[in-house]
Amino acid sequence: MDENPIFTRIRKDIETHAVVLYMEGTPMFPLTNRGAAVTQALDLMGVAYKSVNLNDDPEIRDAIKTAPDAPETPHLYIHGRFAGGGSEIRDLAKSGALKALLDAAGIAAQPLA
Repeated sequence: MDENPIFTRIRKDIETHAVVLYMEGTPMFPLTNRGAAVTQALDLMGVAYKSVNLNDDPEIRDAIKTAPDAPETPHLYIHGRFAGGGSEIRDLAKSGALKALLDAAGIAAQPLA
């Protein structure tokens, strides 16, 4: 059986880019507090990432929200692996664990001040 084309697109994104953030809105104009917190953490650490605005693509938004491990957005992927949803990433950033995850993945990140 062939893979759903939407999941193929998501897989291609997360395999092509080291860090991918699926969010509602954009890094400049996040539409949720969780999205704002994650983009702020990544930006403050100087991490380059690809962002995907889920409001521009309802099919991807629906597919992301069906993920059993985190139905809330945003979703952060590091080297193709799901790192967490909005609340988890915010907590990881506060504790320093997000920097450790990025360091372990070979992605340069500055500690949050």
